[in-house]
Amino acid sequence: MEKFTTPIPANRMCFWFAAGDPREPRTALVTAGDEYGILDLAVFGKNFSKHLPKGGVRHKDDPFLKKRPLTMIDTGTWDYLPGFEMEQMPTNEASKEEQEPAKEPLHTEESMPIPSKEETDKEVMTLRDEGKSALEISTMLTKRYGAPFTHQRVNAALRKFETQGI
Repeated sequence: MEKFTTPIPANRMCFWFAAGDPREPRTALVTAGDEYGILDLAVFGKNFSKHLPKGGVRHKDDPFLKKRPLTMIDTGTWDYLPGFEMEQMPTNEASKEEQEPAKEPLHTEESMPIPSKEETDKEVMTLRDEGKSALEISTMLTKRYGAPFTHQRVNAALRKFETQGI
């Protein structure tokens, strides 16, 4: 198992990338974090007048994100500001996955592989047509696929279909 540590103390600044996309970094303040680099952030808007809280954000190079890309889409990723790199921080020998006992997976034995975004968007519309709320849909899809389907993601799919007139 790959070892990965990215400690950063609270009250430091970093970059945050929406859905892991490095093209438009936002400045963020670290409000909490652990020695493995999983952070809670206050992400600032373009004019710094408002901030958006983001929790459970992993470093852009965290191998966990390769196994769970939906986490990156839902929470975004973070990176150090230029001149403040990981080498300046103390490191830990083992990754969080190695030290924490294995948690029971979200999915059940009947869980299925996660389909493409287009397929899940269509499934969202089908469930909505059946009268399900965004929260009910996100809960059902999370249980079915074993990956977090936030109500924001469900609402985004609904908006997409509304704007396309489907």
